[in-house]
Amino acid sequence: MPTDLTHVEPYPCSLEQLYTTLTEPRYWRDRVESMAGGGGELIACTADDQGFRAVVRQPIPTASIPAALTRFVPSRVSVEYTESWLPRESETATGTFVSTVVSMPASIDARVELRAVGPHRCDMHFAGTVTASVPVVGAMVEKMMAAQTAEGFRIEREFSLDWLARPRV
Repeated sequence: MPTDLTHVEPYPCSLEQLYTTLTEPRYWRDRVESMAGGGGELIACTADDQGFRAVVRQPIPTASIPAALTRFVPSRVSVEYTESWLPRESETATGTFVSTVVSMPASIDARVELRAVGPHRCDMHFAGTVTASVPVVGAMVEKMMAAQTAEGFRIEREFSLDWLARPRV
Protein backbone atom coordinates (compact mmCIF):
# COMPACT_ATOMS: atom_id res chain seq x y z
CA MET A 1 0.00 0.00 0.00
CA PRO A 2 1.50 3.39 -0.96
CA THR A 3 2.79 5.67 1.77
CA ASP A 4 1.88 9.36 1.63
CA LEU A 5 4.77 11.76 2.00
CA THR A 6 4.38 15.47 2.68
CA HIS A 7 7.03 17.94 3.71
CA VAL A 8 7.53 21.71 3.86
CA GLU A 9 11.08 23.06 3.76
CA PRO A 10 11.55 26.78 4.55
CA TYR A 11 14.17 28.76 2.63
CA PRO A 12 15.51 32.16 3.77
CA CYS A 13 15.57 33.54 0.22
CA SER A 14 13.05 34.83 -2.26
CA LEU A 15 11.01 32.48 -4.40
CA GLU A 16 12.63 34.02 -7.47
CA GLN A 17 16.14 33.28 -6.15
CA LEU A 18 15.31 29.66 -5.33
CA TYR A 19 13.43 29.04 -8.58
CA THR A 20 16.28 30.53 -10.61
CA THR A 21 18.73 28.30 -8.71
CA LEU A 22 16.69 25.11 -9.17
CA THR A 23 16.45 25.73 -12.91
CA GLU A 24 20.15 26.49 -13.42
CA PRO A 25 22.20 23.72 -15.12
CA ARG A 26 25.40 24.75 -13.30
CA TYR A 27 23.61 24.30 -9.95
CA TRP A 28 22.69 20.74 -10.93
CA ARG A 29 26.21 19.87 -12.06
CA ASP A 30 27.61 21.20 -8.78
CA ARG A 31 24.90 19.49 -6.73
CA VAL A 32 25.43 16.08 -8.29
CA GLU A 33 29.20 16.42 -7.94
CA SER A 34 28.99 17.20 -4.23
CA MET A 35 26.23 14.83 -3.12
CA ALA A 36 27.08 11.31 -1.95
CA GLY A 37 30.78 11.90 -2.43
CA GLY A 38 30.33 12.74 -6.09
CA GLY A 39 29.09 9.26 -7.00
CA GLY A 40 26.05 10.58 -8.83
CA GLU A 41 25.57 11.27 -12.51
CA LEU A 42 23.67 14.09 -14.18
CA ILE A 43 21.98 12.20 -17.02
CA ALA A 44 20.05 15.12 -18.51
CA CYS A 45 19.55 18.79 -17.84
CA THR A 46 17.28 20.67 -20.23
CA ALA A 47 15.49 24.00 -20.32
CA ASP A 48 13.05 25.21 -22.95
CA ASP A 49 9.76 27.09 -23.22
CA GLN A 50 8.01 24.10 -21.58
CA GLY A 51 10.13 24.40 -18.43
CA PHE A 52 13.18 22.80 -16.87
CA ARG A 53 14.09 19.14 -16.29
CA ALA A 54 17.03 17.49 -14.52
CA VAL A 55 17.57 13.72 -14.43
CA VAL A 56 20.03 12.31 -11.91
CA ARG A 57 21.25 8.80 -11.07
CA GLN A 58 22.50 8.49 -7.51
CA PRO A 59 23.92 5.39 -5.77
CA ILE A 60 22.47 4.44 -2.41
CA PRO A 61 25.25 3.61 0.04
CA THR A 62 24.95 0.00 1.19
CA ALA A 63 25.39 1.15 4.79
CA SER A 64 22.13 3.12 4.59
CA ILE A 65 20.10 0.02 3.73
CA PRO A 66 18.63 -1.59 6.86
CA ALA A 67 20.13 -5.02 7.59
CA ALA A 68 16.67 -6.62 7.39
CA LEU A 69 16.45 -5.53 3.73
CA THR A 70 19.89 -6.51 2.48
CA ARG A 71 18.84 -10.02 1.47
CA PHE A 72 15.89 -8.67 -0.56
CA VAL A 73 17.66 -5.92 -2.52
CA PRO A 74 20.49 -6.06 -5.05
CA SER A 75 24.02 -5.52 -3.72
CA ARG A 76 24.28 -2.26 -5.67
CA VAL A 77 21.26 -0.01 -5.49
CA SER A 78 20.83 3.31 -7.21
CA VAL A 79 18.02 5.78 -7.61
CA GLU A 80 17.17 7.67 -10.75
CA TYR A 81 15.14 10.81 -10.21
CA THR A 82 13.70 13.54 -12.36
CA GLU A 83 12.91 17.01 -11.06
CA SER A 84 10.90 19.19 -13.41
CA TRP A 85 9.78 22.80 -13.10
CA LEU A 86 7.16 24.53 -15.19
CA PRO A 87 7.74 28.10 -16.35
CA ARG A 88 6.86 30.53 -13.56
CA GLU A 89 3.67 32.50 -14.09
CA SER A 90 2.61 33.68 -10.62
CA GLU A 91 3.66 33.96 -6.98
CA THR A 92 4.26 30.22 -6.97
CA ALA A 93 6.36 27.82 -8.99
CA THR A 94 5.22 24.27 -9.60
CA GLY A 95 7.02 21.12 -10.56
CA THR A 96 7.23 17.39 -10.16
CA PHE A 97 9.62 14.93 -8.59
CA VAL A 98 9.70 11.31 -9.75
CA SER A 99 12.19 8.86 -8.28
CA THR A 100 12.64 5.19 -9.17
CA VAL A 101 14.90 2.66 -7.52
CA VAL A 102 16.83 1.00 -10.33
CA SER A 103 16.33 -2.80 -10.38
CA MET A 104 13.59 -2.72 -7.76
CA PRO A 105 9.84 -2.00 -7.95
CA ALA A 106 9.94 1.11 -5.75
CA SER A 107 9.22 4.74 -6.60
CA ILE A 108 8.21 8.20 -5.41
CA ASP A 109 5.83 10.38 -7.37
CA ALA A 110 5.30 13.90 -6.06
CA ARG A 111 4.23 17.43 -6.79
CA VAL A 112 6.58 20.20 -5.68
CA GLU A 113 5.60 23.82 -5.21
CA LEU A 114 7.53 26.92 -4.18
CA ARG A 115 5.43 29.50 -2.35
CA ALA A 116 6.52 33.01 -1.44
CA VAL A 117 6.14 33.70 2.26
CA GLY A 118 7.61 37.19 2.10
CA PRO A 119 10.08 39.16 0.02
CA HIS A 120 13.04 37.19 1.40
CA ARG A 121 11.51 33.84 2.29
CA CYS A 122 9.78 30.99 0.52
CA ASP A 123 8.68 27.47 1.34
CA MET A 124 9.10 24.34 -0.73
CA HIS A 125 6.01 22.13 -0.44
CA PHE A 126 6.40 18.48 -1.35
CA ALA A 127 3.40 16.11 -1.54
CA GLY A 128 3.53 12.64 -3.00
CA THR A 129 3.44 8.93 -2.53
CA VAL A 130 6.08 6.28 -1.99
CA THR A 131 5.25 2.92 -3.54
CA ALA A 132 7.24 -0.29 -3.14
CA SER A 133 5.73 -3.50 -4.42
CA VAL A 134 8.47 -5.70 -3.00
CA PRO A 135 7.03 -8.94 -1.60
CA VAL A 136 7.15 -9.25 2.19
CA VAL A 137 9.17 -6.06 2.81
CA GLY A 138 7.35 -3.44 0.69
CA ALA A 139 6.24 -1.40 3.72
CA MET A 140 9.79 -1.41 5.10
CA VAL A 141 11.17 -0.22 1.75
CA GLU A 142 8.57 2.57 1.66
CA LYS A 143 9.52 3.64 5.18
CA MET A 144 13.23 3.65 4.26
CA MET A 145 12.57 5.67 1.09
CA ALA A 146 10.43 8.17 3.00
CA ALA A 147 13.18 8.61 5.61
CA GLN A 148 15.87 9.05 2.94
CA THR A 149 13.71 11.59 1.13
CA ALA A 150 13.24 13.60 4.33
CA GLU A 151 17.02 13.58 4.87
CA GLY A 152 17.42 14.59 1.22
CA PHE A 153 15.35 17.72 1.84
CA ARG A 154 17.77 18.82 4.57
CA ILE A 155 20.84 18.07 2.45
CA GLU A 156 19.37 19.79 -0.61
CA ARG A 157 18.47 22.87 1.46
CA GLU A 158 21.99 23.12 2.93
CA PHE A 159 23.57 22.71 -0.49
CA SER A 160 21.20 25.21 -2.13
CA LEU A 161 21.77 27.89 0.50
CA ASP A 162 25.53 27.38 0.29
CA TRP A 163 25.34 27.56 -3.51
CA LEU A 164 23.33 30.79 -3.33
CA ALA A 165 25.94 32.34 -1.04
CA ARG A 166 28.83 31.63 -3.42
CA PRO A 167 30.11 34.45 -5.57
CA ARG A 168 29.24 34.00 -9.25
CA VAL A 169 32.03 34.25 -11.78
